[in-house]
Amino acid sequence: MHLRLLAALTLALPVLASTSISQIGCYSTVPNLKDEGEYTFQSHGYCENKCQRGGFRIAALTGGNQCLCGNELPPRSAQIDDAKCNARCDGWPEDNCGGQNAYTVLSTGEYTEVSVSSSGSTATPSAAGGIIVAPTNVDPKSVPTGILTAPGSMVSSASASASAMDSKSASAAITAVTTSASASPTFNAANSLHAGSSVIGAAIAGLGLLL
Repeated sequence: MHLRLLAALTLALPVLASTSISQIGCYSTVPNLKDEGEYTFQSHGYCENKCQRGGFRIAALTGGNQCLCGNELPPRSAQIDDAKCNARCDGWPEDNCGGQNAYTVLSTGEYTEVSVSSSGSTATPSAAGGIIVAPTNVDPKSVPTGILTAPGSMVSSASASASAMDSKSASAAITAVTTSASASPTFNAANSLHAGSSVIGAAIAGLGLLL
């Protein structure tokens, strides 16, 4: 008789304590909460009391009997349909204690909400060869305009300088080609024929002397 009464009180105490609990929702992950282990008579009230005693303001339950505690609410991107948290609490079947890969999250006081970008990472502009390269997943509103744009006068000046450099380079190239052509010896057909005739004449003269 005493054992039954004790068991009834064990079940009733978490229920009485659960009246101050605020259920936040169902989440697919709770990365910032500490696993406090399993309990045969798990309930919202029992897990909430355990977290409060540890100085935590967020409680979460999963699998019907597992309790987790912390001070940071999971990111909004991890919130899922409440129907996913369909596992009955082992100690109080009237409550749901998470589900398969689902967590029933409760609040027992003030807490910090975690903010995570939709891409799951933080993008930082980087420099390559003196040019600022901004990642494609950066919100233009969050990047200083001085990094992505330059004054019109600066662009015009840069264009004019580039044009002037191109003109000077072209002129220098033409001059170099002309000078090279002038300095190079030119093939002269007449001179070649004249040299050939002289050789032939000398050969004939030599034959005449021999004869």
